[in-house]
Amino acid sequence: MATETKATSHFTSLSAEAAMDVPPQDTSKLIVPQTTKRRKSSANTAAKEAMTTSPEAAEKGPAAEAKSTSTEKETREIVSEAKVMSDLLARLQESLARAADKNDSLLEAIEATEARASREGQPESEQTSLLRNLRARLAASHTPNSNARRDLSSVAAHFEKQWQKVEESLRLWEMKHRQLRKEQNQLQEHYNKYGRKRKAFEVEKYSWEQELSMARKEILEQDDRLTLLSQQLAGTKEALEVKTSELASQRIAFEEEKLAQETVGAKVQDSEAELLRHKLKEQVLKNVELESSLLRAELGLQQRGEAARALETRLQRLETELQQARLASSRAVKQFEKRTMEGELSYFYQSMFYRSSTLFITANKKLSDMTAELSKAQEHARRFQELLTAERRKQKSLQHALEQEMGKTKGGQGAAGLSVAAQRAYVDTLTETLSPQSKNHGPTRLEDVIRKNEVVMIENRGLRAEVRRLHMENSHLLHRVRFSDSNAHYMRNQVVSNVADRAELLQRLEKAETQYKELESSLTRQAAEWVNKRKSEKNGREDHKMGTGGANSSARCQ
Repeated sequence: MATETKATSHFTSLSAEAAMDVPPQDTSKLIVPQTTKRRKSSANTAAKEAMTTSPEAAEKGPAAEAKSTSTEKETREIVSEAKVMSDLLARLQESLARAADKNDSLLEAIEATEARASREGQPESEQTSLLRNLRARLAASHTPNSNARRDLSSVAAHFEKQWQKVEESLRLWEMKHRQLRKEQNQLQEHYNKYGRKRKAFEVEKYSWEQELSMARKEILEQDDRLTLLSQQLAGTKEALEVKTSELASQRIAFEEEKLAQETVGAKVQDSEAELLRHKLKEQVLKNVELESSLLRAELGLQQRGEAARALETRLQRLETELQQARLASSRAVKQFEKRTMEGELSYFYQSMFYRSSTLFITANKKLSDMTAELSKAQEHARRFQELLTAERRKQKSLQHALEQEMGKTKGGQGAAGLSVAAQRAYVDTLTETLSPQSKNHGPTRLEDVIRKNEVVMIENRGLRAEVRRLHMENSHLLHRVRFSDSNAHYMRNQVVSNVADRAELLQRLEKAETQYKELESSLTRQAAEWVNKRKSEKNGREDHKMGTGGANSSARCQ
């Protein structure tokens, strides 16, 4: 009876271990790591930041780069979650395999016991019927377990393939990310070149302003010279008027003297009259020459004044044109800077967002496939859970029957209907069947079985919580994918608008270049005209000096 009690206890421990999915030492593997939770929290914060970003921030380079990094983080999180799911399925497959092996060993032990009892020709008893019922139940649970094991292996292989595909897509993403970095560096080089060209344009503009200021100073000096010349001419005119008045008074005095001489009857000699007539003719010629020189000086002064007024109006017009050109050039430079930066960045972000949209589409497809596989895995897990609950109920009923049998044995009642030889054969068969398990595990008590059952229930609750968490993460990932699709659509619209703005900016740049060329040609033409006018003014001054020198010499001779 002691041997039979020991065999029955071994049989109880074996049946209890067959109901377990995962060994007690593997319970820590089912706990979700803290890193996964941190990744989930970081992904949630990134999604919230992406939802709260404004369209102005989406147009900027750093926000777009943050979105690309968040997308990369999401992809890595999906890969890590797929890896965790594949590990979970592998552990579940191992536990099912161990349960199936234990069920097979139980079936073999029961069949061997029935075969030995049938060979010895012993009548059927309650214990034999109990074993037969147990064998029927184990056979009924063996087929679903084998089917589930086969399905689980195929699901695990499929998940492994999907995980490899996701890793390949991640490598492609990293390569494209490096390429985008390279393009960004090229864009920075183009921007530096544009800065150097802008500095050269500013230096050239400063030189133009210096030349214009010098021309303005020379024009002011010429105006001062013309003013001084006009004052000198005014003084010469006054002197001529005084001289003419003196000559007129002298002539009047001469005429009065002549009239007085005629009245008194005195006769003037012919020689004196001829001399006086000759002097009068010379004085008249001098007066005529002086008046002609005065007229020439007035005419030259009037021409110089008209030229000065024309030059002043031209200078004013040139100043207004220069001011307008300066404003237009500064406005064009500012718009060119702004539009160039926006255009180049929009081109960069256009390529980046186009590639990210393709990656979003592929990631969305892969995510939909993974969600489908996850739903299948959840369905398999639910089936396995139902099988486990059914197996647990069977094991509980078997344990109850064995406890009743053990109570009868302890009470001194033998197995009803079984002889001593049949009982020994039954005990020997169970001992031979359970000897490897007894060597590995040692004697198993009822408290150990209960404790293992509690551990299995705790693990079952952990698995259910894990399945619920995976459901929630799946819904959250679907929401993020929809939000990413909307962001990609918005970015495509922004890219189209930026392309149109870039075309408009290029047209404005061409217009500004044509205006710059026209301004340069007008400045060159005005400079040539100004040089010619200076030459003509110099020639006029020389002519005037020669004329005034002749007049002074004639006055000295007189």
